[in-house]
Amino acid sequence: MNTIMLTRIFLFLCAIACALHSATAQSPFITSATEVVTTHIELSTQRTTVIILPAAVAENGVDRGSAQILAKPVDGVGNVIKVKAASDSLQPTNLTIFTTDGRVYRFDVSFSLHPVRDFFDFASQPSPAASPAVRFLPNRMDDASILKTSAFITELGGHRKRPASNSNGAMKMRVRGIYLSHGVIFFQLGISNGSGVPFEIDFIRCYQRDRRKIKRKSQMEKEVKPLSTTYQKNPIIGAFTPGYSMVLAFEKFTIADDKYFMIEAFEKNGDRHLAIKVVGDDILKAQPILGQ
Repeated sequence: MNTIMLTRIFLFLCAIACALHSATAQSPFITSATEVVTTHIELSTQRTTVIILPAAVAENGVDRGSAQILAKPVDGVGNVIKVKAASDSLQPTNLTIFTTDGRVYRFDVSFSLHPVRDFFDFASQPSPAASPAVRFLPNRMDDASILKTSAFITELGGHRKRPASNSNGAMKMRVRGIYLSHGVIFFQLGISNGSGVPFEIDFIRCYQRDRRKIKRKSQMEKEVKPLSTTYQKNPIIGAFTPGYSMVLAFEKFTIADDKYFMIEAFEKNGDRHLAIKVVGDDILKAQPILGQ
């Protein structure tokens, strides 16, 4: 009788063990957790740790678990972050970086006087450190898509010839197309150079301005910064070039009838200046992007 009872107990425990093993192996929580790899980094007050990513860091895309972490993008380089400890009292914490291609990079952070490693390059080769792509808000495309779409638009033939700038030094600029996609408005500009001197773009300035000047007051201006500026090849319009194309991308906007939108192109080391005045009706005629 005791032998039979012990055998039954043994078989019952084996069944429980097998069930637990099966449940653990099939657990979606454990499976999904292994998809995200967390990288450990050590920070010092005396040494700077550099993180290179495959894509640019998204706007407000650096989340520090502690104010004792100093994190700063490298000026002029969108995909490089410099990280350092603010003091030697830094406690173990975390750092999360979001990039414009929809990836998330997670780091466990601790303090060390002499970090074993102070250079992380995730751009040179595919890295398991990034999580699966995150989803941006549906009414706004991500920066990588903006650049891809802008490059596509530079090759389009356009759907309009106006508004256009006045001629200046045999140079002229016109709006060749206005397009709208996923919360972003794209202005395709055509620039022609009828002179024998190349025109190198120094910078583009865009702003909204009141049409009427209020008595005793100057016109009100509001600067509008592009999300991206894409040139067909480079910012140089060669001599006797009839149809150079560039694209400016902005957050979707409209303007009232008593305002206009100005796009100005300034020549580097030169005085040729091109300016286009865009009114509200022009913007309302934006077209969807075909072929994307």
